[in-house]
Amino acid sequence: MKKIKDVPFWFVVFFNLMIASGFYWQQKEATVLDLSSDLANIIPICKKIDDPSLFSKDLFLADIKDVEYYTPFYVETLRFIAKFVDHDYIKALNILGLITHFMFGILWYLAFLKMYRFSWIAFLMSILVRGIVWPPGGELLGISELWTIMPRTLFQAFLPLPFLIYTYQKKEKILTPSLSLGIISNFHPISGIGGFIMYLSLYISYRFLEERRCGKK
Repeated sequence: MKKIKDVPFWFVVFFNLMIASGFYWQQKEATVLDLSSDLANIIPICKKIDDPSLFSKDLFLADIKDVEYYTPFYVETLRFIAKFVDHDYIKALNILGLITHFMFGILWYLAFLKMYRFSWIAFLMSILVRGIVWPPGGELLGISELWTIMPRTLFQAFLPLPFLIYTYQKKEKILTPSLSLGIISNFHPISGIGGFIMYLSLYISYRFLEERRCGKK
């Protein structure tokens, strides 16, 4: 039987670049009406930090101290990008979406490749995991149009990173992945708790299976 060729990595990069670019161009004419309620709260926070005199009589934004710790990693990332587009936060969000779409596809592909060791399965799984799913608790999994580029989506995009660091690293196997998980959890701390529990469970299961395997030798 003829062996199926692996998916070239350049093709994975090109494919995800096309996906990211497609969503970017599709959303170039987006307005505030295309945003989710989370983003409709975050952008005014960014504007308030830029200009503290804004929203002085608003119940939510009158005092910047009430919101300055709201997902600061995400807010500051968005503010940084906005500096290059004349503080147009819809454009900044679209650029952030371009980056997030690309990183989402690449990192999940690499993670699935480590799990399955068959590039076509990894490639297909990295596409499927993009699909929007609404699990119980009002969470959102997956990535799509501009309204999905929320803090939790950035966290999901980088969630495979601790696993990849762990599998590629030969020394300090726990410290660096743990630090990376802590850093990306700053994008969405509530999701970070779930990510920590997931990784801790996986690590305990992995150590248990390793000890059983070594005990049989």
